[in-house]
Amino acid sequence: MKKLIYIGILCVGLWSCQENSNTNEEVQEPEVVAINYSTFGEEITAEGIVSYEEFKSKLESSDTVKVKLAGNIDKTCTVKGCWMKVNVTENEEPMHITFKDYGFFVPKEGMENKAAIFEGIAYMDTISVDMLRHYAEDEGLSLEEIEAIKEPEITVTFEASGVLIAK
Repeated sequence: MKKLIYIGILCVGLWSCQENSNTNEEVQEPEVVAINYSTFGEEITAEGIVSYEEFKSKLESSDTVKVKLAGNIDKTCTVKGCWMKVNVTENEEPMHITFKDYGFFVPKEGMENKAAIFEGIAYMDTISVDMLRHYAEDEGLSLEEIEAIKEPEITVTFEASGVLIAK
């Protein structure tokens, strides 16, 4: 009788150690999707992106913040590609990005909704009426819309040293 109990325990033990092939088939490794980027300006990588909330927190405690952010391009300058507007969060207007020393430009067309990563410095600044009108002209707004700009704007200014745009 003791032998039957030992054999039963041994069988249960061996059975519980078997791999269940059905379970292994259900477990799938996550698929890694590599995004190819075009680089503009300085070489940067996709690593080290900071969340918008963390960025805003850093900006509250410092005059100037060196940071890397990501978002989807809303529009680019239609004249030279000398700026872009990027949606970095759903709750705010697109962020206006200029490029360090006008040392590089991004494509003027076909960039809408493409993923972008940009690194540089950000700070609060007052944008003059003249500069706002210049940006509006670059954007292709009507003369009436341009002349309606009468007040300077206090906003986050972002000067990118490098940009990645998804191909």
